[in-house]
Amino acid sequence: MITQIIVNRCTKCQSANIVKNGKTKAGRQKYHCKECNAYGTLNPSVQYTPERKAEILRAYHERSSLRGIERTFGVARQTVAKWLKEKADSLPDMPPLAEAQPDDVLELDELWSFVETKKTKDGFG
Repeated sequence: MITQIIVNRCTKCQSANIVKNGKTKAGRQKYHCKECNAYGTLNPSVQYTPERKAEILRAYHERSSLRGIERTFGVARQTVAKWLKEKADSLPDMPPLAEAQPDDVLELDELWSFVETKKTKDGFG
């Protein structure tokens, strides 16, 4: 008789110190890592290619909502949010903006055009 022992490892830290932690809606086993405190799915079935991720992120940059992307592409909005956070973390640091000076000039022309417009249109002005 051949006995095969399968040791599951955490996908984040590769530790074998994991415990079962329920199941997904699809019935796949979830785990909790005691070492790095990560939660996840053992052997996740969905792996997005870099091209697919880029396509989904382009749709987000075209002002699609996260819920719209979820419906269109079938990817969880939490996953897209994680990708966006990873992308933001990889951007270079920008220098801080200069402090406002007392002699700085601000233009409020467009904002000023909307002040009291309703009052004058209704005839109460």
